[in-house]
Amino acid sequence: MARILQGNLHRSRLAHDLLPQFVAEEKADILLISEQYTDRDTPGWVSNDARTAAVWVPRRGIAESGTGDDYVGDVSGKLVMGDNFNAMATEWGMTTTNCRGKAILEMAARLSLVDWHVMEEYTANDHQYILFDIQNDHRNRTRERKKQTPRWNTRRMNRDRLAEEMQRAELPSIGLPQQLSEREKAEALVERTTRLITELCDAAMPRVREAQKALKRQRPEAQDLYERHDRARKRLRDAIKESKRRCWAKIVDEVEKDPFGDGYAIVTRKIGEMKQTEPMEAEVIEKVIDGLFPTHPIRTQAERTNVPIDEIPPFTEGELIAATSSLKSGRAPGLDGIPAEMLKVVAIQRPELILEMYNLCLIQGVFSSR
Repeated sequence: MARILQGNLHRSRLAHDLLPQFVAEEKADILLISEQYTDRDTPGWVSNDARTAAVWVPRRGIAESGTGDDYVGDVSGKLVMGDNFNAMATEWGMTTTNCRGKAILEMAARLSLVDWHVMEEYTANDHQYILFDIQNDHRNRTRERKKQTPRWNTRRMNRDRLAEEMQRAELPSIGLPQQLSEREKAEALVERTTRLITELCDAAMPRVREAQKALKRQRPEAQDLYERHDRARKRLRDAIKESKRRCWAKIVDEVEKDPFGDGYAIVTRKIGEMKQTEPMEAEVIEKVIDGLFPTHPIRTQAERTNVPIDEIPPFTEGELIAATSSLKSGRAPGLDGIPAEMLKVVAIQRPELILEMYNLCLIQGVFSSR
């Protein structure tokens, strides 16, 4: 198993000095570093030409290293990629989630990247480090693959079979042990509901990996076709990258010759025409500000928390249908792997299968980890 630590030092000397302590405490094998304060004079340290990123293998040497766009070619085995995304998400302690953080969360859910976390230790800069493990043993990798979140081919959904299975399905709350606490009941109901929806998905749609394996068994030449397809995709990506590089170089050269040529037209078309805002009267400005920033009496902590349970309005079927209808089809599912297409059908035909789970979690104040 290899433990990898990724972090941005933000050109901080103190963060640079604290880095060996993180290596010792977390037993990190490989470090992916960006914006380092300076390069370390050790055999296991490799940085790029601009000295904006580095890889540090403190306990071992590096057999082969290089930099540049063309260095990484055909790679066999595991490939670890690191980047400075400047992504924000509430999942790792930020106050809000920006578009980059949302994209990373969707990618993590799509690829089942669950064995990583953002460290909370002091780093001497305004960035937190990411720590994750990579299993080297083949048996561990096999076990991890079995635990991966399932994926289904929603385009092959059998809606008639799904309707039959939903009509036969019992409410997940039936048979819950009475000796459980209210919070334990909510967690158990979430577990049962998730398992029920997963069974409905299996009954109505084939899993993606199983469909691929079945295709390979039916067509012996499929493996060769997959390999040729991968090589063709790689050539296409390389061609697109080279075309972008040539076009960018051409635009730069044209800007040097004619500052108001195509380069100027592209930039102004992107940012739009700058229009001067018409002056507004004081009354109009006050109306706009009151609309954007409404005021209300300050509520005390007791008023916010001590709300009787019987006064909490439960979720309704209409709200459930509206919420599921807003989900976009064809997008990456959450950590449970259940696609939006399945939630939409269940919410319309058997809303009680999932509505009681939401209402019980609402009443008990439970936000399940699932």
